[in-house]
Amino acid sequence: MKKKWGYGIVAVCGIVLAGCSTGGTSSTGESNTSGSGSVAAEQVFNVVVQQEMPSADLSLATDTISFSALNNVYEGLYRLDADSKPEAAGASELAAVSDDGLTYTLKLREDAKWSNGEPVTAADYVYGWQRTVSAETGSEYAYLFAPVANAEAITAGDADASELGIKAVSDYELEITLNTPTPYFPYLLAFPSFFPQSQAVVEENGDQYAQTSDNSVYNGPFVLSGFDGPGTDTEWAYEKNDQYWDKDSVKLDTINVSVVKESATSLNLFQDGQADDVILTGELAQQMANDEAFVSEPLARTSYLEYNQIDEDSPFR
Repeated sequence: MKKKWGYGIVAVCGIVLAGCSTGGTSSTGESNTSGSGSVAAEQVFNVVVQQEMPSADLSLATDTISFSALNNVYEGLYRLDADSKPEAAGASELAAVSDDGLTYTLKLREDAKWSNGEPVTAADYVYGWQRTVSAETGSEYAYLFAPVANAEAITAGDADASELGIKAVSDYELEITLNTPTPYFPYLLAFPSFFPQSQAVVEENGDQYAQTSDNSVYNGPFVLSGFDGPGTDTEWAYEKNDQYWDKDSVKLDTINVSVVKESATSLNLFQDGQADDVILTGELAQQMANDEAFVSEPLARTSYLEYNQIDEDSPFR
């Protein structure tokens, strides 16, 4: 049983799953084939996760489950390759960066489309970024845009979103202006908070935007299907997006996701051939560590202590 965790895995989840074989993985790591030994006609991968998806909104998502979903159904300017290095995705090539490191100029793929057939343009990136940093949106991840000119002032409510340091030079060219040279900025371009959003679809759906799979459009290798609501739905799926510019490279037809909170139940599903990817924790993870199908990957994590300097009786004031 595969154990996948950490930001690096989440960031490339759409690419990894798209290249997986058909379902039916057993504890020996074998996969189902037809009687002739050929790959089954319908490519389906069954994934078990440990909690419901809190948000399918690019501007509001903050957790691993949501980001895994968003990476499968959306695509940004960049994505991370197998070595976790940025490569062009929605952009046709890597950015041209000015000598002072403050200006990024990017050309977009002109064959990229939303799942409704509309083209993905520079305006979609401008709108998506502006929506996320807007004080009205209240995005917890708006701080990630701090390197972008005027982002912090906009989030604080001191500037209009239109002043954000991103502009559409043309339908398929973006210019991004930073406050200061930021070596890690290319990695941010592969993060879901920086993905494009369709202004027409957001405004059409209002407060119902991204509340179900039908209330959004998608530009990634898959489209979200069967998602009935954030924080409550226990089953959803990713269906192959026939509008995706690189659809011929997407090998899976469907990824089914089920919420199972008990590791023992997940393991049973895996061993019965009903799940192809499950997460094990605690004693079960230790027990299965020597199984050839078991994979353990490091988790990047930041922890800190925050001292109470607010309450008058706090010893840290």
